[in-house]
Amino acid sequence: VVICENDYVHAFGGDKIYAATGLGWNDPELGWHHCPPGMGICQDCYIETRPKIHMRDIFVRPILEESKAVCRFETYSCEEENKKITFKISVFGQNFEETVFCDKEFVPSSVYECGLGDTPTQADRISNGTYNSNFALDTIMRINTFEYTFDIPNVRVWDTKTPNLYRIIIKVIDENGNEIDAMSRHFGMRSFVQDTECEDKKGAFYLNGKFIKLRGANTMGHEQQCVFKKDFDQLRDDILLAKICNMNFWRITQRPVEEEVYDYMDMLGLMAQTDLPLFGRVRRNQFVECIRQAGEMERLVRSHPCCIIDSYINEPFPNADNKPNACLTREEMNAMFEACDIVVHQQNPDRVIKAIDGDYDPPSKYLPDNHCYPGWYNGHGIDMGKLYKGYWMPVKDGWYYGCGEFGSEGLDPICIMEKYYPKEWLPQNKEDEKKWTPKHIFRSQVGNFYHFFYERPKTLDGWVDDSQEHQAWATKIMTESFRRNNDLITFAIHLFIDAFPSGWMKAIMDFERRPKPAFFAYRNALMPVMISIRSDRHTVFSGEEISWEAWVSNDGEELYGAKLFYHVEREDGTVLCSGTESVSCGDWTSECFGNINFNAPDVLDRETVKITLGLFDEKDNLVDYNTEKITVFSKNNSLNGKAYIIGDIDGKAMRLAKDVGIEVDFGDGYDRDSVILVDDYAKYLEVSKKVKEAVCNGAKVIFAELPPGEYDILDSFVISKACSMQPVNFVARNTGHRYVDGFKNKDFRNWYDKSFDYITPILDSTLLANDFSPILTSGNRDNTGWQTVIAACDKSYGKGNVILCNVKLSGRTKENPVADCFAKRIISM
Repeated sequence: VVICENDYVHAFGGDKIYAATGLGWNDPELGWHHCPPGMGICQDCYIETRPKIHMRDIFVRPILEESKAVCRFETYSCEEENKKITFKISVFGQNFEETVFCDKEFVPSSVYECGLGDTPTQADRISNGTYNSNFALDTIMRINTFEYTFDIPNVRVWDTKTPNLYRIIIKVIDENGNEIDAMSRHFGMRSFVQDTECEDKKGAFYLNGKFIKLRGANTMGHEQQCVFKKDFDQLRDDILLAKICNMNFWRITQRPVEEEVYDYMDMLGLMAQTDLPLFGRVRRNQFVECIRQAGEMERLVRSHPCCIIDSYINEPFPNADNKPNACLTREEMNAMFEACDIVVHQQNPDRVIKAIDGDYDPPSKYLPDNHCYPGWYNGHGIDMGKLYKGYWMPVKDGWYYGCGEFGSEGLDPICIMEKYYPKEWLPQNKEDEKKWTPKHIFRSQVGNFYHFFYERPKTLDGWVDDSQEHQAWATKIMTESFRRNNDLITFAIHLFIDAFPSGWMKAIMDFERRPKPAFFAYRNALMPVMISIRSDRHTVFSGEEISWEAWVSNDGEELYGAKLFYHVEREDGTVLCSGTESVSCGDWTSECFGNINFNAPDVLDRETVKITLGLFDEKDNLVDYNTEKITVFSKNNSLNGKAYIIGDIDGKAMRLAKDVGIEVDFGDGYDRDSVILVDDYAKYLEVSKKVKEAVCNGAKVIFAELPPGEYDILDSFVISKACSMQPVNFVARNTGHRYVDGFKNKDFRNWYDKSFDYITPILDSTLLANDFSPILTSGNRDNTGWQTVIAACDKSYGKGNVILCNVKLSGRTKENPVADCFAKRIISM
């Protein structure tokens, strides 16, 4: 009888040990996205006859530094009486020809010992000559565990480039000399350790004694689908695709997987982190069960050289996810980790443990890890501009750290949509396409979050292209930033390959193994020797001095005698500067080798300048190159005239007026030609009648950065609402308004902030102003979901004009040509 029971998972009050992923099933609403747990038996189920005494498990523990291995193996006996058995053990090369030894006889033995104070037994042992003598171990009923240590001369090491595998064969010989059972298992001679004692920096990883950093991807079902379908050619190719993408490990996200997956990773040299399936919280009554399953997980993975790290929980939240009545507090969870460590190390003394992936309640005693999605869940973890500058989230002092997840969504290609998607998910005709958004695709986030990063596309093709372009951009920016950070020693993009159509569109390759542009962006950013060029300013004025940092990130061997070559050219091919620089760079380090400096050319309107940086080895072979673009704008003239300020002398309105070069006046002598800048609503109310009269006669009033709240502004009810998912770095200008005429897509993005010396958000709060015309837009959430909202707007009032602008212009115009041009337009036009 096989009984299969299912339960709710922890997140919904059940006891099931399950995180948020499985192999999924072919149902577009639930199965394709496979966070809801499936049920049933998805692996082979069979009945097998065995001898009464038979082999149960083999685990070979490599002792690489001594060129030996310890084989711990188990037998199972159904005999009620003890039985004498011996073993014949052989070790061969699996993927190379070698016989280490063949059919060595092994008789398990131990030494007689006597208990403290058990003098009669001790005397008896002495009298019969067995005191402290060896004796053969008989197999007893049920599980028996034996150990056999052997030497391996001229060890062939397992690593990611040469995944050498040995195979051990163990035969069971009964007391009559008959072979009654046998078992074999492959193993790899490698060591993987973490240094947690170093006084300088704790947490470093070492593969076979050499420092290593982990670069990889999360997986959520594609590899399990291969095993389920027995499509092992596809599983092989998936692992090779990861290696082509320059990855060296997979995080098997939030669950262990079928052993065949680890077998292929062993054979192909891709490392693995395996997670216990826990997410966010742990039910109190499942404390012991989690510990038991940690031991079972280690038994599954311990024989595989690819398996380097165990993790226990994904994204634990404070205060038991605010359910301490039902779930473990962090202190209690830490105790569970300690118990899991004991159980895991009992199964495998060498296992490296990173208990938490994505810690929302730090610190722990283990390697710090934070999940980071500023390129999708806007500002998640750390703002993109700050990350790009080189900052990271707060972590334990004196430790390296990791980022177990980062990424963004890119829609499936149209061929996938048309072939597999339910009809109702897609536009039915050209007219329908104009108003269609990806909100129609079940669980797609693109229809909501695109507001943070790019303008609303007008066609299905446009949605696919723009989402994939953004995904590639975010992948490049974040991965190159990670590579430049010498203390970030492990990261994994979320995700690699989708298991189903539309399942996890953060995947950089669709489920038919068609790479999205982000695949190539990730591959390039993971080049063993990667070149990057970095500047916090991507727009400048004619004549300005430009300075871009030149970085080399080296994950390979030490690099000596190499040369950096830089080349800067205009759109017409005119070379602005070029040159070379000799460099040397140690392995697993990143270093800035100086700056590429040049003056921006004079341009009539705007022009793109391309910067290329390449690295050549000592034989003048190209190792890697990278390109960046900077937009040069012609200088805008300073404004003439005067602006009346309603606000503080050092407020936003005052600074903006000075930035654009106009005189200021704090009086109230407004006339029909006046420009009035307001950054203090309370002071505005004191003179609102005079302002209203002036605007009726032709004046212009501009309200700068209205804080969250409700306002009465010239007979209009206005609400300013804080951005629901952190301040944003982008606003859209595709409104058709005269104030944005001539600006291009993404002009209002990633503005430099001189006060911080890096890119900071340009919009803290959005506007609801129904009788105003949108100038710039963004997205925000209300009780009905995410909506397009206003970032800047205007309305006519009498003969004059009222402008509300929550986009941060003050302090931005000197270094951001678009901000300068836009500010001058709304003030002067």
